[in-house]
Amino acid sequence: MSFQQSYYRDIVNKWVTDFLQDKTNEELLRNIFSRAYYTMFLHCREVHTVDLEMENFNFSKLDESHARVIKMIKNQGIQTLVYQYKKYRERADYNIDLLKMPVYIKIGGKPQSMENLGKLLEEIDQVLSYK
Repeated sequence: MSFQQSYYRDIVNKWVTDFLQDKTNEELLRNIFSRAYYTMFLHCREVHTVDLEMENFNFSKLDESHARVIKMIKNQGIQTLVYQYKKYRERADYNIDLLKMPVYIKIGGKPQSMENLGKLLEEIDQVLSYK
C-alpha cells in the first residue's frame, strides 16, 4: 500500500498498541492524535485537489489551508470528524489536559479501553473511504 493510500494510519495503529502498554507516555499520545488528524486531512486534501487548483488556492497560507479543505468536504459526517480531530490535535499539541474525548480517553490521556481507542482507527478508515 502506498503512502497516499493509508498516510499515517499504520503507524497510528502501532502507536495505539504501544500506548496501551505504557499509558503514561504523553509524547506517544500526542503523536497518535497528530498523525490521526494528518491522515484525515491529507486524504481529504487529495480528494479535493482539483477543486482547490480550480480556485487557484495558495497552499502557502497554512492558517487558511486546513480550514478551506475541511470546508470543501461534501459529506457532513466526514467533515465533522476531520474538524473534531483537528481540535484534538491542537489540544494534544498545546494543552494535553484539555484533550477531552469521552469515547476514547479521559482527561490526562488515560485510555478507557482498547475497544475505544480502536474506534479512532475506525474513524480514520471512515475518512479514508471518502471519495
